[in-house]
Amino acid sequence: AGPAAAEPAFGSAPVAAEPAAPQTPVTIRSIAVGRHADFDRVVFRLSGPTAGYDVHYVPRLIQDPTGAVLPLAGSAVLTVVLRQTTWVDSPSPRLNQTVGFPALKQLRSAGEFEATASYGLGQAGRDGFRLFRLTGPDRIVVDLRHPAGAAQAGGSAGSAGTGGSAGSAETGGVAGAGTGSGTGAGTGDGSADAESS
Repeated sequence: AGPAAAEPAFGSAPVAAEPAAPQTPVTIRSIAVGRHADFDRVVFRLSGPTAGYDVHYVPRLIQDPTGAVLPLAGSAVLTVVLRQTTWVDSPSPRLNQTVGFPALKQLRSAGEFEATASYGLGQAGRDGFRLFRLTGPDRIVVDLRHPAGAAQAGGSAGSAGTGGSAGSAETGGVAGAGTGSGTGAGTGDGSADAESS
């Protein structure tokens, strides 16, 4: 593999993309988290490249479809909504994991309804995020920037979901990218291992 394509910058504006092929449902196979020197990473491993997404800060995490407010650790709530999921045949991972990393405090499923899976990322503060896609296997990666003055550490990770392997989100090439400012794209070879990238 060659050098990784440049990762997008951190920002706080919403990032969204429509499903690339709406007729092709996608299974969320696993979700992995990892702590890095300047950011914490959440990797959604998918069965294909066609999932649409919407990632943005919200005042509180709302359960889909009930509308109930779900408690979430941290002072900022980032929602990750993945569209075109195989919600009836292969439901997405349902988890509620308190992580306690410098930026990522908690990862929680907020429901899945009508081919849309929702997750809440409890962040220490509204310090920004970045999002990009990877291939080989297909993944959507969300990085949360550490708050100013957070202690540096590397590499502890875990995963949840069906077919997930503890501590790993595998590696592959950058297929497309977006930032908290809502822009960016790229191609190339690179690594998105939740543990070591």
